Amino acid sequence: MTGALAHDQAAALRDALNGDLRAGDGAPIGIPPAARAVLMRALDVMESSPDAVIFPADDLLSTGQVAEILGVSRTTVTRLVDKGELRASGSAVHRRIPAVEVRRYQEQRRRARNRAVHALAQDIDDQMPADYLPGRTR
Repeated sequence: MTGALAHDQAAALRDALNGDLRAGDGAPIGIPPAARAVLMRALDVMESSPDAVIFPADDLLSTGQVAEILGVSRTTVTRLVDKGELRASGSAVHRRIPAVEVRRYQEQRRRARNRAVHALAQDIDDQMPADYLPGRTR
């Protein structure tokens, strides 16, 4: 998969961020560690993904925007809100979901997937027939 930035471009930008940055007048530019970490992470994402989206944590997103981020339908997002799996504000028609809540949900789902894969891997050994179909992981 190619990203929004080529590897050599991302590497050059990392070198610049780690080096001695200077303004147009030659004055040194000090980058606070927190800002440097965010910029480095943004470079990682842009190098590995062609579709990087950055939102402030306090942004409120529509169900359509959340659906696009999660790769699901708008109806699925509405169901997640109705079941309490995603926190939202607003009316039943105009729901808004905080960007930080979307990130929390993604992380929760990632952890659940990892646990399921780990549990499945524990059931597999050299004695298991090649055509064995393990039970559901949910």
